[in-house]
Amino acid sequence: MEQKQYIEESTQEMVQFSKVFRRILNLGIFVTGIHFFTLILFVLFGLKQPEWIERPTNTLVKVLYLLSISICFIGFLVIKRHKKPFSNLFSKLLISIGALWALCSLVIGHLPDYQGSFQIFSSGRGALIDGSCLSISSIILIFGFLIKYGFQYQSNDDDTI
Repeated sequence: MEQKQYIEESTQEMVQFSKVFRRILNLGIFVTGIHFFTLILFVLFGLKQPEWIERPTNTLVKVLYLLSISICFIGFLVIKRHKKPFSNLFSKLLISIGALWALCSLVIGHLPDYQGSFQIFSSGRGALIDGSCLSISSIILIFGFLIKYGFQYQSNDDDTI
């Protein structure tokens, strides 16, 4: 009975982050928060800009970049609030960002103004896969799955204590 009570108390205990990590996390929240508000303004006021229609590749990459940073902003807030560096939500956010970049790598090569420097399976009409977006996707997906496995190990450690 006492052991069960100890387990419940230990799972509610919050991790104490180092001063350096807290400063970096706060800086990350500040910088990604700026990008979050930039995304909102870009979408609200960008709809009226002719650039969205004239240069869809730039617009897509810019929106995806701002969306990725904004999702990281949400993840950083979750880490700060729950005081756990590995969370299921944060891993899902990273995996969704990676999936968006993978989808972008398939779509971007078919846009009329596409001029990629790293093309996979390219033809005269564009590229089947944009290598730059695919590279970003693979890196983010690897980090997302690392966070997911870290969360699973953290949960297992919490259960064994």
